[in-house]
Amino acid sequence: MDSSDDEYKSVVFVVIIILVNVLSINLFAFAYPNVLWTLAQHMKDSLFELLSDNLFMVIMSVQKSKKKMENRQRNQLINGTSTNSNNRPLLVRGLINANWANVQPMAAPKATVKQNGDIDGKGGKRQQKNKEGLKLTKHIAMDCEMVGIGFQGKDHMLARISIVNQQGEIIMDKYVKPSESVVDYRTHISGIRAKDIDNGEPFGAVQREVINLLKGRILVGHSVSNDLKVLHLKHPYRDTRDTSKYAPLAKRVSGGSTPSLKALARVVLGINIQDGEHCSVEDARATMRIYNKISQDWERNLKQRS
Repeated sequence: MDSSDDEYKSVVFVVIIILVNVLSINLFAFAYPNVLWTLAQHMKDSLFELLSDNLFMVIMSVQKSKKKMENRQRNQLINGTSTNSNNRPLLVRGLINANWANVQPMAAPKATVKQNGDIDGKGGKRQQKNKEGLKLTKHIAMDCEMVGIGFQGKDHMLARISIVNQQGEIIMDKYVKPSESVVDYRTHISGIRAKDIDNGEPFGAVQREVINLLKGRILVGHSVSNDLKVLHLKHPYRDTRDTSKYAPLAKRVSGGSTPSLKALARVVLGINIQDGEHCSVEDARATMRIYNKISQDWERNLKQRS
């Protein structure tokens, strides 16, 4: 083998090493831009000034690309057109929360006025109705059932959502089509089976309907932050009534520790629920009944604290 071949192979080897390094830097910059940004700043005044400048250029390019991608996903999510390669909705955490003002809710349902101009029979106090004609009261209760996804099924994904009005009438009860592979249906607790959610409604459509229902209303629930989390939504604290966090209830039922909904229903309502598989409609109704029973004291306590 002559020397020219050796030189050629050496040049090829050097080029490959350079390409691998550049690719590694780009991948690392995409995953950990803050780390490389700090590293580049420390290197700025060192002997590796040239490499530092290159790092700044790479990071700025990657961050610009990520911002474009997030803006595109945000617009798609708001318009209801965001899908992945499997034609499933993309669950973009935080986009709805951070851009609440940009979300255009569905048109408010029109209320049906009785002959005397009174919708609810209480002196003309107007209440909206949904498309099924059920009253959308100021207070609504929500409960969700979840299935397990991710490593060992430890992460949660929405599978069913139920919302009732203050009289316990069902405003919404829907199964949600999975957007990721289900690892654990948790049937013994959730009551969810594959056949229930395989033909469920798309997550994005359900999420937008919930946004429309929640806006301007008092949300009642038990550990309701968990339900909002799987919906990728937030609700104002002042408009939330969580029966798991109301101190007088906890003191009465569980000695101050967080009470279960089952325990609350037994002590406050005198009924047994969640014997076996859970039902989100039953849980939402029980939560609303608990709130109704103590609502005067609850609201009075809130006013005294404000």
